[in-house]
Amino acid sequence: SLKGCNAHEKLRDEQEQRIFVQKALRISQKKHRFVVQNLSEGILLTDLEGRITFANERMEVLTGYSKKELLGKVAFDILVNSEHQEIVKQNIKLRKKGESNDYVVEHIHKSGAKWLGRIKASPYKNPEGEIIGTMGAITDITAQQLAEIKVRESELMLRKIIDASLDAVINIDSDGNVIAWSKQATKIFGYTHEETFGKKMGDFIVPPQHREAHDRGMKHFLKTGDGPVLNKRIEITGFDKNGREFPIELSISPIKMDGKYFFSGFIRDITERKKAEQELISAKQEAEQAQLAEQQFLANMSHEIRTPMNAVIGMTHLLYETNPTESQKEYLDSLRFSADSLMGIISNLSLIHISEPTRQAQ
Repeated sequence: SLKGCNAHEKLRDEQEQRIFVQKALRISQKKHRFVVQNLSEGILLTDLEGRITFANERMEVLTGYSKKELLGKVAFDILVNSEHQEIVKQNIKLRKKGESNDYVVEHIHKSGAKWLGRIKASPYKNPEGEIIGTMGAITDITAQQLAEIKVRESELMLRKIIDASLDAVINIDSDGNVIAWSKQATKIFGYTHEETFGKKMGDFIVPPQHREAHDRGMKHFLKTGDGPVLNKRIEITGFDKNGREFPIELSISPIKMDGKYFFSGFIRDITERKKAEQELISAKQEAEQAQLAEQQFLANMSHEIRTPMNAVIGMTHLLYETNPTESQKEYLDSLRFSADSLMGIISNLSLIHISEPTRQAQ
């Protein structure tokens, strides 16, 4: 009786333990099923021939097919664009060898719409460790892919705009290293993007005698946030690949991203403009010298003519005092009129000579 009671008690404990384990297993399976069904990725299990043996609810959303419609079907036949089906077949062969991988193929929705799916596939094994199929996690990356395409298109357009600019565009990081170098920069300074990328900009376009000051300015800004030449157009000297120093117009704009500073420089070769300005200054100086010579000539001529004219006018007055005849008075009147007219002309020339510099100054 005692042995029977002990055996009964042991059997009951084993039964209770089994019930507990089964209950825990059901709870665990329920949790796993809930997790799998609510994943943001579609989950597919297929056999070694690619036939679907399991699909979560996300796969219904991604494909438009119900689980009932999916089960038993060859996945790539109904879900993958025919042009990409061979890719899937090759990957199934890898799964049979125990290999996992990640690839992208174009999928076809039940409605006929196309979408890009990234598949993370790995071998699916039974409890004995034998490969019996494939487990795939599928993510719709159509929106991501479109966004990446738009970003690339935007970057390409920006690059074309920069390259078409008459100004050289050079971007550097906080250490002064080149991170972008436009085609116009190559045209102006002679260095290619490959020659400058990742290297200090000052070693290329700043004349040797100014490099130390350039480095001090960079360090001062990073320390204080103050840069007297930033966000302004300044004229300085550039230095090209051949060692030629030439005038450039430069503007630098600081850009802060993720707590780090980057700098965009816009540079224009103003050699021709400076040459034109110098030619204009030289032409102006020559014109001023010519005008000065003209003024000196007029002043001298006015002085030289006034002297004999004063004598003529004086002698005319003396002749009036000698009691000339009526006929002689007519001659003297004509002489005095002509002398006065000529003196008036000389006076007018003198006034022009005096007023012209004043007018130009105004």
